[in-house]
Amino acid sequence: LDVLTWFEKDCCPTPEVLASSVVSHPLIFLTQASQIIRAREQGLPREAAQAAIGTTGHSQGILAATLLAQNLDGRQFEDVAIGYATWLLRQGFRTQQAFPATPLTRDQLRHWETHQEGRPSPMASLQGVNRTDLETRLEEFNSCMPEDCQLYLSLVNSSDRIVLSGPVDSLIWFRGGLQGMPLRWRFLRVQAPLHSPYMASAVKRACEDIAEVGVRIDPASLTIPVLRCRAGEDLRASENPVEDLVRDMILHPVDWPAVCQRIEALAPEVLLDLGPDIQASTLSRENLQGSRIQAVSVNIPEENRRFFSQNLQILDARLALQASGF
Repeated sequence: LDVLTWFEKDCCPTPEVLASSVVSHPLIFLTQASQIIRAREQGLPREAAQAAIGTTGHSQGILAATLLAQNLDGRQFEDVAIGYATWLLRQGFRTQQAFPATPLTRDQLRHWETHQEGRPSPMASLQGVNRTDLETRLEEFNSCMPEDCQLYLSLVNSSDRIVLSGPVDSLIWFRGGLQGMPLRWRFLRVQAPLHSPYMASAVKRACEDIAEVGVRIDPASLTIPVLRCRAGEDLRASENPVEDLVRDMILHPVDWPAVCQRIEALAPEVLLDLGPDIQASTLSRENLQGSRIQAVSVNIPEENRRFFSQNLQILDARLALQASGF
């Protein structure tokens, strides 16, 4: 991936190329790593990670959270970040291998043009349907479908913000059954049905690749709790952190309300979101509504300026850190 050339020659790849896991996963992570460096340059002490009461990440953001928890600096930080980016490149390749991208059919293109709900892909977000109702509808839908056409609830972002994963045609058919309901449907810019059983074959191969490039994680190297995105479990208790992280990033569904409950139980004063966008911050605000936790995103200019210009005694605050996935 010759990213510098993309910037220097203004020749960014097509959205379809950027949506592939082999490209998007390592680049999102590298953006997060640069955000960590930028936050330190703005005044976030390296010791803040060690003093924080915990860190977490949404989907692939959990690997950036792991990097934060290791509290590294200088060459050590760079070496581990490069190793993790290589991990995600290999992992992205294995996800695409497990579920190869195919050109859109004429019917799929027609759906795109007619409904204007994003380019059809193997993942779609819904807003406006509660989880219980959606699970009932999914159960009915899957009972009529062969195993390789079934859909799965892959990301529970809030009580009514949910993502489904599965074959494009199945998502389009399921969407047709929801016509007339007051909901917002949007296909995501991805090329694999992440956080679903369709990724099962990618786990073992990705773990073998990661071992081959020599990436290891010692739970003892994590200086603070790393709340996994499946349900908020602490990664430090894992017997196999690498495999558990691979499963969390591509196979297991994400339950962000459960993660936010764990964050709330830690009782931080500030939840600092390090991006790369404001998605996880927005979701966390929604799930933590009513709590006394102040959510701050470094990607919202006004919040960034306020946080770093008030001369806050950051090391004295009860700080939690998080990163987005996609």
